[in-house]
Amino acid sequence: AEGALAETANALQRIRELAIQSANSTNSASDRAALNAEAQQLLSEIQRNATTTTFNGQRILDGSFNTAQFQVGAEANQTISFSISGATTSLLGAYQAKSTNVTTNAFTGADFTINGIQVAASVATSEAGVTAGSAAAKATAINAVTTQTGVSATASNSVTGVAPVAGVGLNNGDLIINGVAIGAIAKDGDAITQANNAVTAINAVSNQTGVTAKADQSTGAITLTASDGRDIKIEAAGNDTQIATDIYNAVGLDALDDADPSGNNTATLTIASGATFGTGGTINPGDTVTIDGVTYEFVETDNAASGTNVAVEVADGSNASAIASALQQAIVEQREAGNTTVSAAAPVNNGGNYDIALTNQKVGNEAISYSESTDIGNNIDFTAGVSGTDAAGTAPVVNTGTLVLSSSKNFVLGGSQVADAGLASVSPVLTQLATVDISTVEGANAAISVLDGALAQISSIRADLGAVQNRFQSTVSNLSTAVENLSAARSRILDADFAAETAALTRAQILQQAGVSILAQANALPQLVLSLLQ
Repeated sequence: AEGALAETANALQRIRELAIQSANSTNSASDRAALNAEAQQLLSEIQRNATTTTFNGQRILDGSFNTAQFQVGAEANQTISFSISGATTSLLGAYQAKSTNVTTNAFTGADFTINGIQVAASVATSEAGVTAGSAAAKATAINAVTTQTGVSATASNSVTGVAPVAGVGLNNGDLIINGVAIGAIAKDGDAITQANNAVTAINAVSNQTGVTAKADQSTGAITLTASDGRDIKIEAAGNDTQIATDIYNAVGLDALDDADPSGNNTATLTIASGATFGTGGTINPGDTVTIDGVTYEFVETDNAASGTNVAVEVADGSNASAIASALQQAIVEQREAGNTTVSAAAPVNNGGNYDIALTNQKVGNEAISYSESTDIGNNIDFTAGVSGTDAAGTAPVVNTGTLVLSSSKNFVLGGSQVADAGLASVSPVLTQLATVDISTVEGANAAISVLDGALAQISSIRADLGAVQNRFQSTVSNLSTAVENLSAARSRILDADFAAETAALTRAQILQQAGVSILAQANALPQLVLSLLQ
């Protein structure tokens, strides 16, 4: 068991090294996939090691070696019992409690306990976003008593917005993150490119804000991340509702504490049934309409528009249907180029008139502006439709982070401020080693705590084995003493006492010799008497 567990510990240390490498931003997705491939192979080996390690035909590391009894005495029930905890990937890991977003209330130092130990007050620092109520400050307070509780905390914060609207830019200072003004964000006809412009501007000041940005390359949705769990405060300059609406459209992030912008403004362009194009027609070359700041100029096919106007090429003598189609196509092209946020649907015949439905793709009450040259008259009508609603509120949006509490053993949370840690009604559960996946930065960071828990559990199992082994050694020594004493007793019972028997023999021999001497003297006395009588 000890040998197998030592190899498991080596594999865990290697996976931890790979996780730290994977968390490094210099690695690409393919690099992380390669790192994860090795990690998964090592996890498979840990599992195989645990399920195939045997002693005398019994599996001892798969969790089934429970309450084993060893007879250590001459009588019944003189036994020692112990178990070996399992070391499979489903039994190893870390007990974790994952919070929802923490509240903005700071720990007071009197109302939050872990395993009965009081957590101290959380304190703000001078770094942007690290308020006393932030997840970063609360994690610091929890980690200050880790040696007493056995529980460590990691904090993180992440905010993902909605997909931005192509063609919407921001001026320098319109967007403010953690009190730091973000530079100008250029608009683009492609929402993903526009999002990447925003990411570049946000990351240019990440050393001041503590916040980094990343854009989804399929939707353009931006994710802001504070890896240490500090607050992410998003605000519009002056808390202006129009700027907040522009921020929502340009980068997809909410910057006011009340309602988000919603809905879209619509309108209808109607080309009159009698409209014709050409010299002497009702709409002449050079006539213009301006929609959302873009001026569209009607010109004959293959002719150019004047200045910065956008050419609407129409064949001479065209009717209302052709005029409507040409204008709609020009609007679509400008929308695709990012020069307008207004889109145009295909013209619809409405009793001979042709209606073009316009929609401002900006969310909120973004009116579609319209004007036309005087020559057009009633040949083109503009009718406003429904309106959206702008952002609302008077304060910035503060996004708080989350906590993950980890330990190699189960733990207990208490106190009224459990809710302020985002841990109300949360119980620690084992995050299994089998779930480790380091193919992403987030997965790599999460894996480190799980691996640390597994390593601590392996150390605990090895310590328990060492302790019981030492107990067995003591037991063997005690039994050896008992055997020695019992052997001595048996020897006294069954074997002669050489010293005593030697003394007895000597005494008998002396007595025998003394008796012979006296008898000899006794036999000599009568002879002496007879000798005297003669």
